[in-house]
Amino acid sequence: MKVTRITNQRAVALVGALAFSIGMAHAVAASGDTPVVVSGAPGAAESSLALKLHNPMADLVTVPLENDFEFSADARHALTYTLNVQPVIPFELTKDWLLVTRTIIPFISQEPVVAGDRDLTGLGDINQSFFFSPAKLAGGWIVGAGPVLQYPTATRADLGAGKWGAGPTFAVLQQDDHWTFGVLANQIWSFAGNHNRELVNTAEVDPFISYTWANNFTVEFDGGSTYDWVQRQWSVPLTAGVSRLVTMGKQSVSFGLDGRWYVEHAIGAPAWGIVFTVTFLFPK
Repeated sequence: MKVTRITNQRAVALVGALAFSIGMAHAVAASGDTPVVVSGAPGAAESSLALKLHNPMADLVTVPLENDFEFSADARHALTYTLNVQPVIPFELTKDWLLVTRTIIPFISQEPVVAGDRDLTGLGDINQSFFFSPAKLAGGWIVGAGPVLQYPTATRADLGAGKWGAGPTFAVLQQDDHWTFGVLANQIWSFAGNHNRELVNTAEVDPFISYTWANNFTVEFDGGSTYDWVQRQWSVPLTAGVSRLVTMGKQSVSFGLDGRWYVEHAIGAPAWGIVFTVTFLFPK
């Protein structure tokens, strides 16, 4: 399969995005007073960093840099590259409650699906979730719920919705010495923005499961699906892969590689892809 060579404009944008991502990681690392607490089942404090990494409500600051290489199903096999910078920062509100912020900042570079169209490169819409999570629940359940916000930060109209959005989000999961399984979900409605753009009304459901060995090697699967209520269109990717936590000097870093296949997708949208993730971990 032949992939069109990346243009100079795209290369500059991607280098800038990577530089921003690394800078953010170092900024978080330098903040030694970040408040964190243990959330979840008893014994979670003794679990490995690799296991905590898969708990979205854990006492752990992380900065994942998710590199998505996705290809359309047409004859051009158009590439959409997305660098998702996804800082996760927990804050201790009280001894019994934790606030976890999860932000997704997408830098997008997209080849045209139709011959003659131009490449698209820029920042997409930022999505930010706020989970309020009780420190302990009976039965070892880990839960969190709160608002999710969508910001119209896209630098080009084709890379975002052009709308402010908001709605509820929640997470529920179980975790033991090896297994992690649960679900993340949200619903976003637009409430302001460009009146000439289509309303936003989307639901996302992301079931996930993983198994982590004592050597910090993890096998993982998730099925994060999105439904557009306006277009009545599902996007259903199935993602499976592996990750490994290593220590580089004093820095803990996880490297992950996943394959992705879309069971359902819109016409012209990506049909399959490869995901390479580098996650910086900053335990207290």
